[in-house]
Amino acid sequence: MSADAEPDGGRATVSTHTVRLELVDEPGQLLAALRPIADNGGNLLSIYHERGNKTPRGHIPVEVDFEATEERFEGIVDALRAEGIN
Repeated sequence: MSADAEPDGGRATVSTHTVRLELVDEPGQLLAALRPIADNGGNLLSIYHERGNKTPRGHIPVEVDFEATEERFEGIVDALRAEGIN
């Protein structure tokens, strides 16, 4: 496991996180969901995109695994919500 330097010289712990998203079946939605992860310092590990399946609301389930510090994870979640991604 890697670590990022903290401002005080310490080391921030990087953890693996999994988020399950529901995306509208329209071009560009997967990219829109991945951009907040990259923009907030997440390191993408895997994407499981189930285009053939639909959630009860008619959306496509997508599972994304990535590494991030706890602080960056919170920023990623906030950014996903701000983009209207469930």
